[in-house]
Amino acid sequence: MELWLAGLIAFLSMVILALILAARRKRKKRWMIAAAIAAALILMAALAYIFLAFVFLDAARNQPPDTPTLSAIPATAPMYVATRRQLTEL
Repeated sequence: MELWLAGLIAFLSMVILALILAARRKRKKRWMIAAAIAAALILMAALAYIFLAFVFLDAARNQPPDTPTLSAIPATAPMYVATRRQLTEL
């Protein structure tokens, strides 16, 4: 889903929710509650999608560098392995 479509769905569900809450006195209460809950769930899903899209776009834009930093280089020097002859000379 594209981001503008999620924004349109969120806007339309807010309008529907506002119309349901404004007309709740004139109609059957049970259906109005069900419609309000459905519109609120659609609104929350669309807002969560928009929020996650911005989080993932920011993460893709700010990736870590490809080259290793100094902290990735081992700090210890390679160990020296003595031969048997060198050990006997000690």
